[in-house]
Amino acid sequence: MRGQITLEYMTVSLVALVLLSLAVGSLYKIKEMADSSYELMEFKASAEKIHSVSKELCAMGDGNLREIEVDVPVKVDENGGIVRYSNMDNSIVKETNCRISMNAVEGRITLKNKKGTIVAEN
Repeated sequence: MRGQITLEYMTVSLVALVLLSLAVGSLYKIKEMADSSYELMEFKASAEKIHSVSKELCAMGDGNLREIEVDVPVKVDENGGIVRYSNMDNSIVKETNCRISMNAVEGRITLKNKKGTIVAEN
């Protein structure tokens, strides 16, 4: 009788540990998805900020500048009126009227219109 109680206790304990490990694994996956979603939102916000300020500077003309804060690194490539904002995992494509000449930007940067080309200065 005593051995049977121990066996039942061990079986119940094993089932509880399996259920607990499944719950922890699921919570870890949920956390990874939330982190990924947050990083995507930060990237989109930074890319949209750069794009909207670039459009404003394009409309205002030569010599105008604006200082902005970019939260995450964004690589900017422009070719023939199409600009691609990208980082390691994400990418956004937009149209532009001005040429844009900048590489990867992050942190506090100054965007400037130099004769119809938007450039970034740190």
